[in-house]
Order: sequence, then C-alpha cells, then structure tokens
Amino acid sequence: MSQESEQGRTDTLTIQDLTLRLEEAQQMLSAIRCGEVDALMVKTGDTDQVFTLTGADHTYRLLVESMNEGALTLGADGTIFYCNTRFAEMVQTPLEQIVGSTLHRFVVPEDQALLTALLDRGIRAGSKGEVLLRTSGDSSLQALVSINKVEVSDAATIFIAVLTDVTELRRVQHHLQDANDLLETRVRERTEELQRRTAATPA
Repeated sequence: MSQESEQGRTDTLTIQDLTLRLEEAQQMLSAIRCGEVDALMVKTGDTDQVFTLTGADHTYRLLVESMNEGALTLGADGTIFYCNTRFAEMVQTPLEQIVGSTLHRFVVPEDQALLTALLDRGIRAGSKGEVLLRTSGDSSLQALVSINKVEVSDAATIFIAVLTDVTELRRVQHHLQDANDLLETRVRERTEELQRRTAATPA
C-alpha cells in the first residue's frame, strides 16, 4: 500500500471521527436546550466534576415535589401525564404505575360521575369538589380536588389538578358534629324533663 493511500485512509477515518463527535455534540446541545439534561459531568484533571443545570423549570419541579398536596397534569379525559411524589403516596402506588393511567382509576365508582363533571367544568373555568380516592391497599381517603385548565401552545387541552387529603379533617368534623348532636339531644331531654316536672308541680 502506497504512502498516499495510507494517508488518504487516515484522513477518511479522521473525518468520520470528527463527524461523529460533531453529531454527538449537536445532540447534547439539543438535549440541553430542550431541558432533557439536569446535570453535566466534566473531567477536570484526574477527577470528574458534576455541574447541575438549574433554571425556572428546576425550581418549579422542586416546588411541586415538596408540596403536601398531590399534583397532577391531566388530559381532558383524565389521563395522567405527570404526578408528584405526594400523590403517589396518597394512592399508595408507584409513580411508574400512575403516569399514563387515568385519574378515574383511583376514584371510587360512586364518585366517577362527579370526577367527569369536574373535568367538564374545568374546560370552561376552574372547578372544585370532593371525591373518595381508593388506594392499592384497598383503603380510601377523602380528597378535595381543584382542577384548572392551562393554555399550552400547540398542545391539546391540559389540566392542572391539586388534591388535598381531607380525610382527617372530615373525621374531626364528623366527630364534632356527633358531639354537638349528642349535646343537643341531652339539652332537649333535660328541657323536656324540667317541663314535665314543672307541669306536675301544684300551682
């Protein structure tokens, strides 16, 4: 093989290598622009250093994940596009088994019509109501659901849903109502007893 042929082959391999590296760099830049990269590992001498890419979207994700309420993004039919960790805890289901399913899956049968109505009203204006959620452990919890439509360019109808566990609040309210009912009954009985004694006492 001549020296010129060998040189030509080397040049071709170098061009192919540079082209591949250029494509990889372009793919990486595209991923960074689209928010698909959260951090970069950069080799500095003998060590690797991680640089975290932060921005408004990163702060937003931290906010949503730290909420005490369940947060979802939904399609018009209730399909779940995203949920935070808190919602997964509420329904006792792994995140990967929630995304792609529907919110209807986690609502008891008797509240399905109510959820559909909340989604329908959410298209025109914000809606709010209480539904009973069922969990993977066959238990249930009362949740206050607030649904609002958001405008996303070039996208189908998207809803933001926030779910607050009000199970304990409702339990306390019911306990207080029961105590109040018992007190009213005792007062009424005591009043009736006094009235009978008064009526039986000679003038």
